[in-house]
Amino acid sequence: MLQKLWSTFSSRTLYYRFSKQIKTLSPELLVTLTQIDYDREIALAAIHHAESGEEMLGVGRLYGVMGAGTSEFSVVIGDPWQGLGIGAQLLAHLILIAKDRHIRNIWGLIQRENKNMIELARSLDFTIIGDPDDPQVEATLTIMP
Repeated sequence: MLQKLWSTFSSRTLYYRFSKQIKTLSPELLVTLTQIDYDREIALAAIHHAESGEEMLGVGRLYGVMGAGTSEFSVVIGDPWQGLGIGAQLLAHLILIAKDRHIRNIWGLIQRENKNMIELARSLDFTIIGDPDDPQVEATLTIMP
C-alpha cells in the first residue's frame, strides 16, 4: 500500500515532505518506513476501505517517542486526497499520542512555500518560527509544560 501511495506523490509533494525528489522507494527506504520500532517512533496510516480493497491515503509519524521530552512529527498525504482534512486528522491523533506518552513538545520542519501545512499547524496552535531567508520554518507545539 505504501508503494501505491508513493506513486500518487507529485514532485511538489515529495519536495515538501523530504526536501528532495525521491521518485521511487528503494528496498532500504521501504524497510525503514514500514518496520517500525514503536519504542522510538509511531506511524499512523489513513486507510480508505472500499469494496475493491484498502487504499492508503497518507501517513503521519512521531520520531523519538518513548521517554523523549521532544519528538519530531511528519505528515504526508497523497495528492488526490490533499485538502480533505486527512492531514489534520493524522496530526491531531499524533498530538493525542504525544500527550499520552507525556511528550512535552513536538516539532516539524515545513517548507516555507507549503502554505497549507503551515496553516494547518497554526490551526492546531503550533508556533511557526524561522529565518526569512531559510526555505524551511519550524512548527512547534508545547503539549505539556
